[in-house]
Amino acid sequence: MASRTSVIWVTRDEDEDGPLCTALRARGLEVVLDPLVRTIIESDGVEAASTLKREHWLVLTSPRSVELVSEMAVHREPRVAVVGETSAHLARARGFRVKHVAPSRCAEGVWRYLSREHAGERICFMRSRKAAMPEGYFSHLDVIDLYDTAPRQAGADTPSRAMLITLTSGAVVKACVDQFGELPLPA
Repeated sequence: MASRTSVIWVTRDEDEDGPLCTALRARGLEVVLDPLVRTIIESDGVEAASTLKREHWLVLTSPRSVELVSEMAVHREPRVAVVGETSAHLARARGFRVKHVAPSRCAEGVWRYLSREHAGERICFMRSRKAAMPEGYFSHLDVIDLYDTAPRQAGADTPSRAMLITLTSGAVVKACVDQFGELPLPA
């Protein structure tokens, strides 16, 4: 068994062999998987994605969106805009044509770039229902709610079993604060 200092609590809704758990174990960490949210699939988005062409844009603002879209039987033709290098790496590994990575770690960077350079083009935003809508005017914006999240009750003893906690989304942070208040764990 690993020392407590190498135990990390994964709060994301994924399986034991999910991408975050796998990456952490590959770095020699012991994982305590006890999600604080559960993912509810809202739409498969296949119909919308199947009409996208090479000149269109597909916006994916989270690793979860990349994972869900990549599981669909859709072609990888459209240009893809993502938030962050994690999503970019994941999208490229799954065969998508990543053409823009937001310079900041928030979706605002994607929307600023697209509104300045591509506002009149077709853009498909596949998102969490909780993701913010883009500011600005886009004449051909399709918004597809792929998934939503709902709080999930974690084990009362989980915080005492780990030395670190992963906080991978705003929904996870909110669920953590709602359930535990302030935790004395580095994130």
